[in-house]
Amino acid sequence: LSPQKKLCVGIAWESGIKNLKRDLNHTSLHDWRRLIENKNLMVINLQYDTDINAMSIAERTLYQELYHPNFDLKNDFENLVALMYHV
Repeated sequence: LSPQKKLCVGIAWESGIKNLKRDLNHTSLHDWRRLIENKNLMVINLQYDTDINAMSIAERTLYQELYHPNFDLKNDFENLVALMYHV
């Protein structure tokens, strides 16, 4: 892959539903570290309602490495589709 054309990968690492089952089964951002640090990929944050204050310092550092789309991920489907096709 050329530096200008990276493979885009979108991740959402936890459910927005807050309950015991979710807490036992969701991933942390740290679980995605190898993917996020891969320089051949552009990893896109598809997680909405992220509680940055609940993250560890290491997770906050990884969070800053993600590409953060500037639109409402939960409701703006036109821009989400455009992002999927890397427009």
